[in-house]
Amino acid sequence: MAHPDLLRYATQPDSDVEVLREPNWNDAIRQIRGSDGLLQVALQVLRGYNLPHYPPDAVGGKAEDGFYRTTGQPYASWTIRIGSEAVPDDAGNFEVRELAGGIAADAP
Repeated sequence: MAHPDLLRYATQPDSDVEVLREPNWNDAIRQIRGSDGLLQVALQVLRGYNLPHYPPDAVGGKAEDGFYRTTGQPYASWTIRIGSEAVPDDAGNFEVRELAGGIAADAP
């Protein structure tokens, strides 16, 4: 789970959800766009990544690179990484942290 190329998302054939992939990441998911906004995959964490979720009014059009642009702050975000703050080199574990409403908490 340390790299987003392990993430999967299945859509129904008649779904309005759009899954955009990043060719430079082995075709891994970079964005998922649906009626509830945009989930973005951001490689900003050592040994992991962030998943910020933007509301629909914070999602703009696509840029030249083919990915949606965002404005403002996400209303929720998750950080997924190998190890933990307490034991950063523990490759046998992974940590999921949620930030919603400005409050960080360990996800169950």
